[in-house]
Amino acid sequence: MKCEAEGKILQELGRRVGKTRDGREWESIDYLLQEDNDIYHYHLRFTMTSFDGPVIDAPRLGDRVRVWFTVRATQWQGKWINSVNAHRVERII
Repeated sequence: MKCEAEGKILQELGRRVGKTRDGREWESIDYLLQEDNDIYHYHLRFTMTSFDGPVIDAPRLGDRVRVWFTVRATQWQGKWINSVNAHRVERII
């Protein structure tokens, strides 16, 4: 499922780094976004991942961004878990 959201980065929730099986470095960063809405302030937790080293031009706390993301469900230990993976993040001026 492909989706889009726009809002402000409230928090960086954590970074993970590692190496792929073929020895390339990867990085994954989780963010909390507060969507722009006059009535409700919805929140979205999403992940940016790079399999070619560090995430380039990662958003910072307080940045207004537009995020294009994919929502997927996977089964783990008998439970279904949703993941929200950003495939494009653009700063809004």
